[in-house]
Amino acid sequence: MLRVFGISGTELAAFPMNKLASSVDKQMNHGCSWEACPVNTMMCHLRRSHGFPICIQRLLRDGTSLTERDELESPADLQLVLLDPTNVSASIVAEELVEYAAVNGDIHVASALLKGRADVNSQDRKGMSALICAASEGRIELVHFLLEAGASTNLHDNGGMTALAHAARQGCFEAVKPLLEAGADFNLRDLRGMSPLAQASSLGFFHIARLLLETGADVDLESFTGCTPLMGAVLNEHPDVVFLLLEARAETDWQDWNGMTAVMHAVSRNDTEVLQLLLEADADLDLQELHKGQTALYAATWRGHVEVASLLLAAGACPDVPDLNGKTPLMLASEAGAVDLVHSLLDYWAWQDSQDNAGATALMWASSCGEIAVLRLLLQAGSDKELPDNEGKTALHVACRKGRADAVSLLLEAVSNKEVRDPLNATPFHYACDGGHVRVVRLLLSASADMEIQDHVGMTPLMRSCCAGHVQVVRALLRAGCDKNLCDHGGLTALLHASYEGHVEVKSLLV
Repeated sequence: MLRVFGISGTELAAFPMNKLASSVDKQMNHGCSWEACPVNTMMCHLRRSHGFPICIQRLLRDGTSLTERDELESPADLQLVLLDPTNVSASIVAEELVEYAAVNGDIHVASALLKGRADVNSQDRKGMSALICAASEGRIELVHFLLEAGASTNLHDNGGMTALAHAARQGCFEAVKPLLEAGADFNLRDLRGMSPLAQASSLGFFHIARLLLETGADVDLESFTGCTPLMGAVLNEHPDVVFLLLEARAETDWQDWNGMTAVMHAVSRNDTEVLQLLLEADADLDLQELHKGQTALYAATWRGHVEVASLLLAAGACPDVPDLNGKTPLMLASEAGAVDLVHSLLDYWAWQDSQDNAGATALMWASSCGEIAVLRLLLQAGSDKELPDNEGKTALHVACRKGRADAVSLLLEAVSNKEVRDPLNATPFHYACDGGHVRVVRLLLSASADMEIQDHVGMTPLMRSCCAGHVQVVRALLRAGCDKNLCDHGGLTALLHASYEGHVEVKSLLV
């Protein structure tokens, strides 16, 4: 049995050695066994049960002072002597105030330390003061006690966070209120530029956000990345806080350092509830982010968010705002084969013949990717089938080069000129033969496309397929009756081209 007596002879504690560990403060307990029990373990128990700070405790055994590191290996009677706090190092007293009293909410220990030489505003190596710790841990009684003791409300830790910021981040309304009443600066920002309102908004603490706004917090105070409390609430999908901030006239069109707006963030989350709130607040829908020049509608299209895109279009978003590459939402939806989105965009009069920086249209994107359902929709909507891109290629050229047989079949039925030429006089037939797309070649042959047409150097489709060594295409052309003896402008035949390129099997078909 371990027993501790005060100077007066009063027994303060008595414990079987094997049970002491379970009765002491777990955060400070170093362990206890049948064989030995550290002195620190008993000191921790005395602090918790009687409010005696460890820094003023001295335990004596037979008149000999024990240190915290000493171990008691057998039952003993100990005497406790309490030192005058004014004779203890101020730094040690302050350290115990921050590391134990505040974290554990022990008002008795805090009071004893403050009656000595503990500075109520002392901070540890992390910049944490007793008030910051108490607010962060939600120790409400201790927050009140420390405020009454003169604790500064605007001290901040090494991350720039004040007691108010910690309380707001933890959602501790009961700590936020007295801190505000004590004059805490509600617009102080941490090292990330986050204000207490931004903390509460991002985490969805509605009542704290409302209290901060009622106290006068800046509703649009942005972080160092340009993110406002509204953006934080939108990003983390807190519609009640979004509504609260909009009621407080939060700026809906603020752009962060990436040019992103609250609307764009709502789109990225596919959050129709929050988006509807922003639309009702008349947010600008056509702003563009900085890196790629994408609008909210473009982002919704890219992500395939049909309902969100429909909401934006119905609210007046322009369907034709391109990104920095000149690509419009319609082109993007056509490339992806997003039939529902293409329908919606066409219903709101998206310009189907808009061209990107390379001159490509939505029809070309759909042709390139073989998106037949979209291709059919665009053709029905009257898209220009003969419009060339910056290289002079039409949708049929593109489909033939990519080997999109179904798209080629559809375009052959729609176009009037199957031998449309690019600036180098190459026709879709040439493109199909370059790529060795035998199925496309057969479609062109069935459509009676000219198989002996020559490009700017006199090369026929047969010659180009011989140069590339596409055996199946050469065989199909020969079976269709293609003239293998034609010469290009340099006097070379298909056989000579195959020979020069070393395509032995192709050469054998021509001999």
